[in-house]
Amino acid sequence: MRLEDRFLAALANHRDEPAIVEPNRSWSFAEVDALARHWAGQLRSQDGSRPAAVAVLSGRSATGYIGALAALYADSIFVPINPMFPAVRNASMMTATGVGMLIADVTASRELVAAILAVHPVPVLWVDLSAQVPVSAAELDQRRSEIAYVLFTSGSSGTPKGVPISHANVDSFLNAALARYPMSPPDRSAQTCDLTFDLSLASLFLAWAQGCAIVPASIFAMADPAKFVARYGITTWVSVPSAIGLANDAGRLDPGCLPGLRISIFCGEALTVDAAVAWSRAAPNSAVINNYGPTELTMFCTAFTFRSDYPVDGPTVPIGHSFEGVEVAVVDTAGRPADTGELLLRGGQMFGGYLDPSHNEMAFTDAEAPGGRWYRTGDLVRSGVDGLTYLGRLDDQLQVGGFRVEPAEVEQMIRTSLGVSTAVAVQRRNMIVAFVSPAPAQSARDPLLLLGDVLPAYMCPKHLVVVDEPRLNASGKIDRGYYKKRATELVA
Repeated sequence: MRLEDRFLAALANHRDEPAIVEPNRSWSFAEVDALARHWAGQLRSQDGSRPAAVAVLSGRSATGYIGALAALYADSIFVPINPMFPAVRNASMMTATGVGMLIADVTASRELVAAILAVHPVPVLWVDLSAQVPVSAAELDQRRSEIAYVLFTSGSSGTPKGVPISHANVDSFLNAALARYPMSPPDRSAQTCDLTFDLSLASLFLAWAQGCAIVPASIFAMADPAKFVARYGITTWVSVPSAIGLANDAGRLDPGCLPGLRISIFCGEALTVDAAVAWSRAAPNSAVINNYGPTELTMFCTAFTFRSDYPVDGPTVPIGHSFEGVEVAVVDTAGRPADTGELLLRGGQMFGGYLDPSHNEMAFTDAEAPGGRWYRTGDLVRSGVDGLTYLGRLDDQLQVGGFRVEPAEVEQMIRTSLGVSTAVAVQRRNMIVAFVSPAPAQSARDPLLLLGDVLPAYMCPKHLVVVDEPRLNASGKIDRGYYKKRATELVA
């Protein structure tokens, strides 16, 4: 089943149920459908053709959700771009996917849109959600596109990697996930991530496919989840684990403060036992589920249900067992089966390959055993009675706020933007610390602000440290262990 067909099936049974709920307005399934059809009709060129790919500029808002559906209705590939990303990054994503049209709300920054179009000029469909929902809507054309959406992850080559996800990939995910996370009206799901992060698409279509509403949560709402959950009747929470720490640090996660939650899904980062216990106490009626899955395996593909009275071996909650249709292998450095080693995945949720085929070489392997083509996650895991436990990375990749960050991409941008010869990016807590040499040339602007012109906020270093000369290890390579230690000393 195609992704938009999941929405259409829910529409048939829940036309008047809310599909999107925002502070000042809500949209029913019928209204979302009418708007998406109307926008899809406006995407058509004068000759009747549709763009192969449509970019939607939106944060957590109805514009993004309806825009995604409109692109799918138009048989176009949906490409989310983010108003918080630098214009050049958004434009590069559009260029890589061959975007032929951009959807933007009339309230969007005209300056940002102009900067994007200066690099990748395409027509803009300006939409106005304050306008009346159209009474009649265009019929859908025959749909043939195999790809549903394209997301971008940080690239070790210094440029983002485009990940095309097919309708068949999403169908495999939903077939497994809907059985695990049943919802029905009046259930409502919190939307805690932007559409450029696939966890947001998981929460969106898990809710919509079951006739339930999505409710976008601002950063302020996430700092006080009890108030947000109570105000909107949220029953399903989907977020990165660091959201627990955000609420805890704000003193807003008291025991029993989230009684209405039934399902709590965490993914994107390691979920610590301490965080899981804190959330379990705050949401005593909710299942607390730790999910795992790289973008290349379509949202998430393993799960473990946490219980505070269950003994867990280690500081983090296991990532558990794989979804139906997802095969798992753990191999050593020689590709042989092992109890502890690199996690390999394949199955219906596995994407076919990156937009740039040159990125595929190191991403896939034909392991000696059990044989066949597998996606290499680069994650170190241990097999046990609870399934898999995530132990860390086999490379230098960072995890910041649920996003994968390749140090090489950050370091290249630092060298290019600041004119330094050496840059080393390491992680401390949930932030990036960068070391550079020599000192950047004097500028009227703060070097960190210069980096904000080319890197999204989650990839921008929060600290920039000048060192006399690079520290190398015995092999003559950058001694990342030394810099990690320095970062620990600098950032308590």
